[in-house]
Amino acid sequence: MNSKLPENFCLSPFINLTIEPSGHIRLCCATKHSLGKIQEIKSIKDVWYNGDEIQKIRTSFKRGDIPECCSISCFAKEKKGLRSRRMKIESWFPGITQIPETLEIYDMDISLSNSCNLQCVMCSSEYSSSWFKDDERLLRISPYREQHVKRKYLIPSYMTMSQMDEVISMAKTAQKITFKGGEPTYDKRLLYFLDECLKNNICCPVELITNLSIISEAVLQRLDHFNKVTISASIDAIGELQKWMRGVGVLSTDDAEVVIGDLLNRGFTVCLNVTVTPYNLWNIRDYILWTRKNEKVHVNFSQISTYPRYCSPGLIPLEMRRKVAEDLEDMDLTNISHVQRIISYLKMENPDNWQTSSIAKFTEYFLAFTEEMNRIRGVKIQDIVPEIQIVIDQLKNG
Repeated sequence: MNSKLPENFCLSPFINLTIEPSGHIRLCCATKHSLGKIQEIKSIKDVWYNGDEIQKIRTSFKRGDIPECCSISCFAKEKKGLRSRRMKIESWFPGITQIPETLEIYDMDISLSNSCNLQCVMCSSEYSSSWFKDDERLLRISPYREQHVKRKYLIPSYMTMSQMDEVISMAKTAQKITFKGGEPTYDKRLLYFLDECLKNNICCPVELITNLSIISEAVLQRLDHFNKVTISASIDAIGELQKWMRGVGVLSTDDAEVVIGDLLNRGFTVCLNVTVTPYNLWNIRDYILWTRKNEKVHVNFSQISTYPRYCSPGLIPLEMRRKVAEDLEDMDLTNISHVQRIISYLKMENPDNWQTSSIAKFTEYFLAFTEEMNRIRGVKIQDIVPEIQIVIDQLKNG
């Protein structure tokens, strides 16, 4: 270690390896800036340790500068009062108070593929193979979809076995490994990755970000051997709304309760990750009450869907957003992480800082996408959440 960390410093380029479902190697999961793509490079190690692009970014942070790719992600989020990835990784490694002299990977954020069994409303083919068929059709007929997903993502994307071995060799200094997807438990090669980690005595804390619908006993038995296991379950709503938001194959609320109970009995930490969208605003209150059934479960409201733009809750009329915020303020929000940031966001007149022309465009896209999702699901969201019909009527009438 040498000099102290500059005020705007980010640890990610120095200690984090992120590989996305599309194969892009990134500084972290918060930026779309690519350092290279595993399908197009010879060595993941070379890109991370010696690549020209990441070296430039490290130099910028050492000087106290903010790289452009980070200014439009984490730093823009922090200006809105939201918790950024930069802030999260800083809190995970409080012992790092000076600029690292040597490069060692402490934090891994790994997606083995874009294979997924669900088709979530805020997702796309880039992250879920279950979107391939509908995205193929939407890209032909719907201009708004082109803003969110490119045709090049409508193919399976996965890490080769030799690349997995390379990543595992880089994990020997890891203090935390996060498995994402796609749906990581839908990719049977997760078992190989876990087995190889254990063979190499890599038993650091792991986090599995999962929709919880197909997690197998074989995976759980491997996870038993790691120092600490956090299961971050992507559950955004309860009842029929969860089915509409996540699609065919999602766990029912009752079944989710059973699985969560089994995971807790196993000694795992369980965190419910909620992505706030226009569709589940009026379910948040009931959702929080549902989580009170088990006080051991952590609930995290740190994610607001601002991409795709037409899935941002900021598109909801201000009066309706503020009413949701006021209702939440009347609740006991003990142990509900980051919900105050959601409340603050909902109260802001223009929480996404969009220009008027952009708001009009994304509103048009939201209306079209909602109609399309109703067709895909075979159920109207308005029949599940009546407030959505009021939203639609208000937005159509300007």
